[in-house]
Amino acid sequence: MKSRPVRYTLLILSAIFLSLGSLGYAAATQTGIRTVQPRSGTVIAVQTSKHLKVALLTAVQLLNGTGAIKIDHVEIVVCGKAVSALLHGSKLRARLVKAQNRGVRIVACGLTMKKKKIDPKTLMKGIDVVPNGLIEIIRLQAAGYYSITL
Repeated sequence: MKSRPVRYTLLILSAIFLSLGSLGYAAATQTGIRTVQPRSGTVIAVQTSKHLKVALLTAVQLLNGTGAIKIDHVEIVVCGKAVSALLHGSKLRARLVKAQNRGVRIVACGLTMKKKKIDPKTLMKGIDVVPNGLIEIIRLQAAGYYSITL
């Protein structure tokens, strides 16, 4: 025969497990997809032009609520080779402008710019420069942002 403390412990654990299971069930919808409310926003880190192209599309889709996920704020932190795609005359100009007009903040890594000797004046209008792209990502994560690295 089990002692009283053991029975009470088992009863409490059973109640906890049952309530956790019902929480997961209550969150589902008939389609299996529900809108997710993010903590604050999303930051996407990119290092190549190809990834920047994907990040720009994804950022706009997140802001539009595509895929039942609506994000209120998206930032793209650009480091490495991809910084070259932020210069005046970039092939991605139209996509960059579209994303900026939708509210995406695009940030260039100052360390990369210094290493590649890129003058901030040669960046397209509206591109912000931070001293260190990795620290910017960590800062946003600390503020509650989800982060994606491509």
